[in-house]
Amino acid sequence: MGLFKNISFFLEYLFFVLLRKFVILLGYKRSKSVGRFLGRLAFKYLKTLRDYAIRNAKVVYGVVDDRIMNILEKSFENVGVFVIDSFFLDVVDNKNYGEFVIFEGTEYLNEGLSEGKGLIVVSGHFGNWEFLAGIPARLGMFNVAVVMNRQVNPYTEKLIVETRRKSNLETIYNQPEEVKKIISYLKKNWIVGMVVDQAYYFDPIYVDFFGKPAPTARGPAVFHLKLGSPIVMARSILLEDGRYMLKFYPPMKFNLEYNDENVKFIMRKINEVFEEWIRENPTQWFSWTHPRWDVSGIVIRKKTME
Repeated sequence: MGLFKNISFFLEYLFFVLLRKFVILLGYKRSKSVGRFLGRLAFKYLKTLRDYAIRNAKVVYGVVDDRIMNILEKSFENVGVFVIDSFFLDVVDNKNYGEFVIFEGTEYLNEGLSEGKGLIVVSGHFGNWEFLAGIPARLGMFNVAVVMNRQVNPYTEKLIVETRRKSNLETIYNQPEEVKKIISYLKKNWIVGMVVDQAYYFDPIYVDFFGKPAPTARGPAVFHLKLGSPIVMARSILLEDGRYMLKFYPPMKFNLEYNDENVKFIMRKINEVFEEWIRENPTQWFSWTHPRWDVSGIVIRKKTME
């Protein structure tokens, strides 16, 4: 890592550390205005992210008019809110969690775990995805590990992992050598969370997403078919009162043999759920800002599960 890049990464890390201290002093509800302001700045000045969002919206909506631009601007504001709100994970406890979240469908997590094969909870970047896994783990409701991509900035990565560790949330890196950890956690009957709504660059499969093939992770389908671990879809929804609904859905089970066709079939079913959620609430999808259908930079990795 070059000196200039290292300094810029550290300054970015320092900004988030100071911002977190500031918003926690400001308070959960009042700090949301800071998040909205930062989101508006990002929409106005971060052209690369805005252009990604516009290109993605053209796939989803066909034409990007003023109404769609308003949706995208609002989604940037919400991303700012989600980031600011995630700083409060450290202060959530069994007494005050009701100020931050409400739960719906946790019985489906217990239903899935009752089989003793672990549980794959699949989500995307909807609402506050850090709360979705972090708060149940922090409250001691479930044993949870999450799969995470390596971050560009090693300092902010350390901040994220340390925050999760304090919340009893284990981190597994999305790398071939970490596959054994995923298997181990599932065999211990843990929940393993996988966020799979963005373009996947490590030996992806191509699965339709809004009618266009997109590089997609295969993990949830592979582990389900090979280990028999049920799949539960989950999402976080920002409510009007500023709290989040952490919503879990009935377990999905596919009585299919393991092959490429069935892996694609399951991931297509998962993508269909994401499509429904995006149509229902487009301003709460963070991944407008990511090149979902971009195939440049694909890195082919050995299929470690075969």
